[in-house]
Amino acid sequence: MTKKQIIEVTNNAATYIQSVIKNGKKDNPDLCALRISTEKGGCSGFEYKFDYASQKHPFDEEVHAHGATIYIDPAATLQILGSTMDYEEDVFSSGLIFKNPNETAKCGCGKSVQFTINHQESE
Repeated sequence: MTKKQIIEVTNNAATYIQSVIKNGKKDNPDLCALRISTEKGGCSGFEYKFDYASQKHPFDEEVHAHGATIYIDPAATLQILGSTMDYEEDVFSSGLIFKNPNETAKCGCGKSVQFTINHQESE
């Protein structure tokens, strides 16, 4: 039985990620993956964050798709569970985007989102 991955990654997104990692290896030959996390920010509450990764952190989810490796920060797992990550390019912008069923709102510029997941902070 095959384990279902946290997110689906399109071929376009995987090709873009592989290209970014290949270019990043010029400065850091240990790069092996893209790490996805979310952080508080923007007008809607959260932003997706992308970083280079040289190693998997403890508890990261690991996704392999079309030759690309992606690590997902454990704090972001529930926020992006069931999403599809794609790469889109148009006249004005290009980049990785999420089709995320957990988003309840998105700001006008599309850079920040609000999630249906309730986050409780320790006091």
